[in-house]
Amino acid sequence: FVGRQIASGWHTIALQMRMIFDAWLWKAASMGGPGVDEILWLQPVLPDDELSVRQTIMGTRPSRSRPGMGLVQLQLETLNGSGAVVMRQTNTIMVARRAAAHAH
Repeated sequence: FVGRQIASGWHTIALQMRMIFDAWLWKAASMGGPGVDEILWLQPVLPDDELSVRQTIMGTRPSRSRPGMGLVQLQLETLNGSGAVVMRQTNTIMVARRAAAHAH
């Protein structure tokens, strides 16, 4: 329907996840995530595209029910080599909170 070969949107998400994992997630105190809020496929990903990911922290808050856990809302944008955003994802991840420096 676009007249040329393009990547599957789900394959693009898998590549994005791998890039995030390699960059920081493997060493983070991740506790999973409650789900994805939104995924937008904005432009086709072509066979020779070199992809990168831009991450923006939209907000943070402590869990109301689990004091040792915090929630981080992320916007993840996958860009092609020209800098165009080809996919945007918004989701929340759960992370372990650091103990307060002066807690008794």
